[in-house]
Amino acid sequence: MNLKEMRERVANKTDFDPTETRYRDQMTELLNEAYRHVWNETVWPFSQRLVYMDLYPDLTSSRLNGQTTTTNDGQRLVTFSAPIDELVSQRSVLVGNIIELHGRDYEILQVNSTTELVTTEPIRHPVAGSPPASPATITGFAGWKIKHRYYLLPSDCLEILNLGQRDTPIPDAPGALTLGQKVWSCANRPEEMASLREDRTDSYAQMYFPIPPRVIPPAETMSIIWNQVETTADGTFEQGKYYELCWCLESPSGAYGALSEPSIAQVPVDAQNPSATYAATVSFFTFDGVPFAARPASYTTRGQPEPLEGLKKRLWFNANFNHATGERLGQPRWLAITQGAVLNSDTTATMNIPVTALDTASTAVVKYVLGLYPGNERYLEYDGSIRRIRPWPRVDGSDQEYSQADPATNENWRDRPALQFRRAELRYLVKPAPLVYDTDSPSMPWPFHQVIVDRALADVFLKSNNTALAQLYEGRYSKAVEQFKRRMFKTDTAWQFGQFQINRDRQYWSSEFTLTYEG
Repeated sequence: MNLKEMRERVANKTDFDPTETRYRDQMTELLNEAYRHVWNETVWPFSQRLVYMDLYPDLTSSRLNGQTTTTNDGQRLVTFSAPIDELVSQRSVLVGNIIELHGRDYEILQVNSTTELVTTEPIRHPVAGSPPASPATITGFAGWKIKHRYYLLPSDCLEILNLGQRDTPIPDAPGALTLGQKVWSCANRPEEMASLREDRTDSYAQMYFPIPPRVIPPAETMSIIWNQVETTADGTFEQGKYYELCWCLESPSGAYGALSEPSIAQVPVDAQNPSATYAATVSFFTFDGVPFAARPASYTTRGQPEPLEGLKKRLWFNANFNHATGERLGQPRWLAITQGAVLNSDTTATMNIPVTALDTASTAVVKYVLGLYPGNERYLEYDGSIRRIRPWPRVDGSDQEYSQADPATNENWRDRPALQFRRAELRYLVKPAPLVYDTDSPSMPWPFHQVIVDRALADVFLKSNNTALAQLYEGRYSKAVEQFKRRMFKTDTAWQFGQFQINRDRQYWSSEFTLTYEG
């Protein structure tokens, strides 16, 4: 049952089906609310996802090619003597993690390039000489260490259900684990009472701790200006078409904040030159009209980070939109805007890279309408919080070593796995994507679709003060959910395996039931 059919069932039960868009959007929102309610009733089998999580060993001078660092006392810039490809290929993992310099840990705020990164606090050099003084500059330091202490959770992760280190995808890895090696969850309070060493390392982790989330501020408002271009190589937006855009802030680790107010803009019509095409310049503002951008960071004069430093801007477009009339076709479906190309047949290396503006920039340019591609990344109403975990001990081992693609000859080198990493299996509760298109269907078995309708009907009748019918459909909903729980969840059992026994002329494996418990 898709979204349109569920709306029709609600209309059939209520004997009220106006054609206005506002009522249709209200029914869509009620159905989405009921969808989320059913989804969060329990940990359904269909609401889980199993993915790999890559765990990385420390990056050190000895493990790479002998790169050294140069730092200045009281500044935040760390410069490496030679490029380190992992700084860019692992950027989303490194940001927010730790670099150890001169016996002190510093948090990495952002990575500028393969040779530069920035810390969140000024670097302090140890005292030396007589009388004691801190050297202004230290070059050729080989004792640095980048520690992968924290790991980001997937953006659609509501709750971790299991984190385990298994014998996949490297079955014969050196020092392979025995079957059933699980990384146990532990709350922060017991870990703090035990005072476990944060800097302890091992080949595998034994448990993980949740890290309090960080919140990304919401975006505010924007303006769109269309500029006529000379050739299609500079822009391909057609005259007279409408587009609805919005933006959000993106943290250095790749997490998103709340969306801005959307803006609908029409491409101008030039009667003198009807074949001319346009490109869009998008400007980012606060609600009081101030350009939304960080002040240029001065790593050599001010030690502390600037407000908004590291927060880039990401652009999104509404794919559920009529570009000819400028009207929404229902609830908005926000997809990322990529750099695109003139033609679909182009194979440029940047066509699928999202359009972003640096933290210090208050504008971004969108050239190609093909950057508004229906298969681009979808914005899933993130709450703006960056959720992380800390494995303990810190994983400082790898399954195998792999050759790194050469950035000079391979444009897809960032997609290659790191030189060293270890994989864990992560099973988590997924945040469902809202129903937007009429053809969208809930990501659950079809018997649940009627349960969603019943839950929405209870809200519809409650909204119209018909408490009797609201209670009727609420009861039908509750009864159906309990039936599905009994059907889908069997009693968990634990078995203790016995031994091979002889029964006349054949062997058989005996097992003994030892424990039954409710999951």
